[in-house]
Amino acid sequence: NCKDRNVSSKKQGGGVKKIVMLLALIGCCSANAENCFDAEIMKIVDGDTLDARVRLEPFSLLKEIRIRLSDIDAYESRTRDLAVKEKGLRAKSRLAELTKDGVRVCLSEKGKFGRWLGVIWAGDMNVNEQLVLEGHAVRYDGGKR
Repeated sequence: NCKDRNVSSKKQGGGVKKIVMLLALIGCCSANAENCFDAEIMKIVDGDTLDARVRLEPFSLLKEIRIRLSDIDAYESRTRDLAVKEKGLRAKSRLAELTKDGVRVCLSEKGKFGRWLGVIWAGDMNVNEQLVLEGHAVRYDGGKR
């Protein structure tokens, strides 16, 4: 029946869009190729993690992803240690300030916990590096803290 075919083709169309988005993100962001995208910050998770909506080219598709700022480790904002928590909340607040006017994200690979690793740029400022320079984070190579 035609009605059933319409529903089926709509479901397939949605699946095709998801596949194209996935291929665009995975294909263009392999571990060996760093790729940069304009992004809108949706949520600051903590001082070194954020959720962003990136525009994937050449399709101009929007995709929300979680990004862990690469090569840095900010103080934890979710801890029972009140001194560390205070520093973590300041790092989170500073990351929000630095990224409020739009950013460009340069992704390198997917890290542990399924987050993309990347460098955040606000204009010509490397936000990752700025957080280290201001004392909100330390350099981190991915090993044990």
